[in-house]
Amino acid sequence: MRIFLGLWWKTNDMMKRSLLAHQSTHSLRTCYPLRRRIYLGLRSTCHARQQCTSSTTPNPGKPYYVTTPIFYVNAAPHVGHLYSLVLTDILKRWQVLQGKKAILCTGTDEHGMKIQQAAAKAGQDVRSFCNQNFRSFDILAQRAEVDRDHFIRTSEPDHRFAVQHFWLMLRQRGHIYASKHEGWYSVSDETFYPASAVQLTLDPSTGRKFMASMETGKEVEWTSEDNYHFRLSAFKDRLLGFYKHNPKFIIPETRMNEVVQAVTSGLEDLSVSRPVERLSWGIPVPDDETQTIYVWLDALINYLTKANYPFQIPGKEDFAGWPADCHVIGKDIVR
Repeated sequence: MRIFLGLWWKTNDMMKRSLLAHQSTHSLRTCYPLRRRIYLGLRSTCHARQQCTSSTTPNPGKPYYVTTPIFYVNAAPHVGHLYSLVLTDILKRWQVLQGKKAILCTGTDEHGMKIQQAAAKAGQDVRSFCNQNFRSFDILAQRAEVDRDHFIRTSEPDHRFAVQHFWLMLRQRGHIYASKHEGWYSVSDETFYPASAVQLTLDPSTGRKFMASMETGKEVEWTSEDNYHFRLSAFKDRLLGFYKHNPKFIIPETRMNEVVQAVTSGLEDLSVSRPVERLSWGIPVPDDETQTIYVWLDALINYLTKANYPFQIPGKEDFAGWPADCHVIGKDIVR
């Protein structure tokens, strides 16, 4: 089960003042013509997104923090990557037009079985493969004139340190335990699926039969291994309570309903590591050299890494932006 993320909006009184909205539209029209149509589409729906998801008063010193998904480097960028970048760029620029400080974080997801196999197929060592392929995403952001503050690569040393520290905090609090894991695993999706989520599929072009995810259609293989698990099942009631009190945490509403339904139906503990003999390209579990941290947990921490985790100044933890005000993500990774 994938870790849940949502679109987290904390903006107050966005676009309530018609004069300010008129001035902002004019600024976008003159300075950023390619973004104007998307901006106007966002403008028409922003009134529904004004509820603050935090029960506390926002710190006036905290910058607005908006993030894109981080992009796999196993293939070239496509229009979906550009769309995510432009959306976040518009959201940041709107804050800046209001005289507020804003931070935009984007980057590349460079670990996992999918990357390891893509590098092998290309006949390259994995690090060289990532060093070459991340550049196309970097260039895409530059050519789209995205006003980014951070471009993270999950293969960087500061991210490795943040992820390993986060792992130790989870283990110290009893959220991680060692266990044998069996299930259907998709290399393409980097996900374990329960038996109820896979089906026998026929490739019409070859006649080959294989097991595949019902959600994505990607091939899965039966896997049995010893690894570490995150106690996701223990968070069911807490998550449902949070969603009830923060109905705009994920938008649009249809996606929120899907997440609520998935959590209500029950959560399984999440496998958060892979044996190093199967996955060597990733961040090692800090106190177990036989295991590599699962790519989804690794990738999720990138938003914290660029908010100076774990080196925030006591009492000023949010001055680098965290918690994020908005995560822009694709519908296929909401859950």
